[in-house]
Amino acid sequence: MIWKIIFFLPCFNVVVCPRWWRSQSSSYARMQQEYPEPYRNFVSWLNDRAVTSVDMSTWDSVPSQTSKDTVREQLRLSRCPAADVGRLITNSDKNTWPTQIKSGQAPYYNAHYMTSMTFRQIPETSAVVAACSDNPTRGLPSPGILIFFF
Repeated sequence: MIWKIIFFLPCFNVVVCPRWWRSQSSSYARMQQEYPEPYRNFVSWLNDRAVTSVDMSTWDSVPSQTSKDTVREQLRLSRCPAADVGRLITNSDKNTWPTQIKSGQAPYYNAHYMTSMTFRQIPETSAVVAACSDNPTRGLPSPGILIFFF
């Protein structure tokens, strides 16, 4: 009896599983390889990002949708928690930034305030994240803000 189980076990996927199910499970496996398991929380993800300095003269105050999509993809690939990816993209709009950062005159940001903040690099992009956990007294929206550069 055991020899029958051993013999038919490799055939199980072909005989029992319908073709549509096999194709769905393989696409699911490809998706898992493309987007690795995200970190459990934003702070864990953030701690694996390198602290960087920024040159605000190349700030992109109105990033294009293509730039946002590219950064969204890189956040996912770097294992940023999915809920935080959406909030970071939303917080990239300068209208959501705290009033301390904004300025009514060109270049429309408070340079002194920005230079005293901590930024972390997002891999393979020209964007950085200023997290509220790195800048607790800055009044940043949770989990932080994205700043895009040309």
